[in-house]
Amino acid sequence: MSHAPVVTLFTHAVRETREDVEEVASRLLVRVGDLAALASGALASQVDELGEFVSDRVDDVVGRVSAVVGDRVVGLGETLTGTARERD
Repeated sequence: MSHAPVVTLFTHAVRETREDVEEVASRLLVRVGDLAALASGALASQVDELGEFVSDRVDDVVGRVSAVVGDRVVGLGETLTGTARERD
C-alpha cells in the first residue's frame, strides 16, 4: 500500500493552512495599521487640545501678572509723585 496519496493530501492541507494563516496575518497587519493610524490621530488631537489648554492658561497667568505688575508700577509712580510733591 502506497502512502503517496496520504502524503499528497497532507501536503495540500498544510499548504492551504499556511495560505490561510498568511491571509489572516495580512488582514491582521492591515487592521493593526488602521488601529495605529487611529490611535496616532487621536493622540495628535489630544496633544493639540492639551497645547491649546496650556496656551490659554499661560495667557491667563501672563495677563494676571501683567495686571498686578502694572498696578504696582502705577502705585509706585503715585507714591514717588506724592513724595516729590511733598518735598516741593
